[in-house]
Amino acid sequence: MAKQNGLAKSEVESKAVAKVTGNAGGLSASFDVEQPGTGGALSMLGRLTVWNGSPKQKKEYTGKFDDGDLIDMMEKRKTATNRIVPVYGFTIFQRWDKDAKAPTYTYGRGERHRVPPEDFERGPNDEAPACYEAMCLVCLVEGETVPYQIVFKRTSKRTGDDIMRFEARRRMTGKAPGAYTIATKPDQNAAGQDYLRVVLAGPPSDMQVDTAELFSIVAEQIESVKAKAMEAAKNDTSDDCEIPI
Repeated sequence: MAKQNGLAKSEVESKAVAKVTGNAGGLSASFDVEQPGTGGALSMLGRLTVWNGSPKQKKEYTGKFDDGDLIDMMEKRKTATNRIVPVYGFTIFQRWDKDAKAPTYTYGRGERHRVPPEDFERGPNDEAPACYEAMCLVCLVEGETVPYQIVFKRTSKRTGDDIMRFEARRRMTGKAPGAYTIATKPDQNAAGQDYLRVVLAGPPSDMQVDTAELFSIVAEQIESVKAKAMEAAKNDTSDDCEIPI
């Protein structure tokens, strides 16, 4: 029988069917983040961004997109669906200077002390701090066959936090990781600038069986996935969020 990344396809499928419903096999998303209230198989990860129609995006992506579409940044196309399933999430602290082509620095949660204290302070005219905290999420997209990484930062950070909270509840009730539909809604920052905030379209539902199959494959290589995810975050070359908060 043919193997997929070391697992027989029928074996993975049988595990997936059990896990996606009652989570008998124990699928679980993990998060290496600060909790609220407390001070060789997968060679690469795809990258996701959310379409908001900004001038920068219109220059970079020439296809036809609707607000809230998920975009595969390498292939510059709309993904099969807007539904993601979290696999692993972690916190980064990152600084992007205006017009820079890469971040000035990217530190993990355990490296917060390396950020200059003044980078966390707002500017004299209430400008956003130079450094922001973001959640990097390794996820699956329903209908796609590779894992992706999406970064929830600045105006979208609360959406990453919402996913983490939903996953904590699902884990406590014995459920497998959920499928989350990504959307956008009009909003305005303190300076009166209009923008589209990345949000969840609603509470999660159960992931599809074929997505659970891929989850099992990725989970078996989670340590490699974690290392590649942090490397991708540090080598980020696309600061999509143009509207400060």
